[in-house]
Amino acid sequence: MNFKYYKSHRLILFIIGLSIVVGSFVTLWIHPAIEKTPEPIRTLIIYLELFTVPFFILLIFLYIDQWGWKTKCFKWLVDLPNLNGRYRGKLVSSFKVDNKNVEIECAVEIKQTASEITISAYYFNAIKNEYSKSDSVIELIEKQRNGSFLIYYVYTNTPGTLHPSLNIHEGTTVCTYYPDKKMLVGEYYNSRPNTGRFEVQFKSDKLIYRFE
Repeated sequence: MNFKYYKSHRLILFIIGLSIVVGSFVTLWIHPAIEKTPEPIRTLIIYLELFTVPFFILLIFLYIDQWGWKTKCFKWLVDLPNLNGRYRGKLVSSFKVDNKNVEIECAVEIKQTASEITISAYYFNAIKNEYSKSDSVIELIEKQRNGSFLIYYVYTNTPGTLHPSLNIHEGTTVCTYYPDKKMLVGEYYNSRPNTGRFEVQFKSDKLIYRFE
């Protein structure tokens, strides 16, 4: 877990306030309850440092990191779009066949928390019956002045079939998320070198980890 997407000044104030509230809760309710437990259980709780202030704060941040950041309640602390899910659309490459840009069907699957995001993309070229897959290795979400979000990531692409025209390669992508349409629109550059543009539309919360 990291805090790069948290608003730093608000995070500090939140931790201070949380420490005061949780500290009072532990002192007034938890400690008296522990004192009434049998000796072996009380010793185990103390030894494992369970039900302490850091323990409860960790639980709260785990909740925020996995689920809470998606709710309006924590937007003041973590202002990110919820990109989780599966998207489908098409990609147009600068690579040409018969003097025409190649158009490829693609699916993008995103798994995101408040502290990290991973992006996988699956491609199918119907003309050549070729499959390939890319996985992000470095990712960044950046909020723009106008309120929109840009997603940058570096990826590695791996062919799914043994074909002389396919090989493992790296690339970079930058795309914009449009929350009203639940759409990602972006461009990429890879080491072959080719460039391209893609548009994908949100389809489902379920990830299937393949093209179809």
